[in-house]
Amino acid sequence: MEVTVQVYISKNDQQWGPFDLDQLERLKAEGALKASDWAWEQGESAWVPLGEILERHGKRLPVWRPAVAQRRTWNFYAPLAVGVVCVLLLITLGWPTVVDADRLEYRDGVAYELNSDKPFEGKAVHRYPDGKAQVESHYKAGQQHGWVRGVYPDGELQSEGRKEKGRFHGKVLYYHQNGEIKRQMNFVHGNLVEQDEISAKYGNTP
Repeated sequence: MEVTVQVYISKNDQQWGPFDLDQLERLKAEGALKASDWAWEQGESAWVPLGEILERHGKRLPVWRPAVAQRRTWNFYAPLAVGVVCVLLLITLGWPTVVDADRLEYRDGVAYELNSDKPFEGKAVHRYPDGKAQVESHYKAGQQHGWVRGVYPDGELQSEGRKEKGRFHGKVLYYHQNGEIKRQMNFVHGNLVEQDEISAKYGNTP
């Protein structure tokens, strides 16, 4: 017949119990008890740290960390870890190149930076006369490949779409300055297959 272990806990100048081992395990999981808390097992002659009793009966009390502390630790280290990974990737793959579009020249349909023999890869930016970005295009192997986005002078999105090897592929959207969609076009490898002009909801809108 199995004998139930009965344990008393001395904590915060008060005595609590008796508890059996399952109850102690539940309390430790909730963070209410620590290995250093004083405990007395019925039949024993002295008070000892709770961790000693649990070890004696084959149960170990792990180091307890409050859930709030765990969340704070995660909130601190997670962005740091992501930042480190991004930096390592940038170091490995190289920092992305961003140039003004007027620094590109085309040779047989392939874009190169001026005085370079390597097809351009990175982002090129067309600018308004005041220097603000007007159109941003991504390049791969000297051809537009990836997102192409245009913005109004105030920074609001004017158009967006993706290119593959220099040709639009998928949905291309044009916007009114208030954010409403003005035109929607669908391309398949550069071929326009659908176009829809959308009326402004609020009257004439640029």
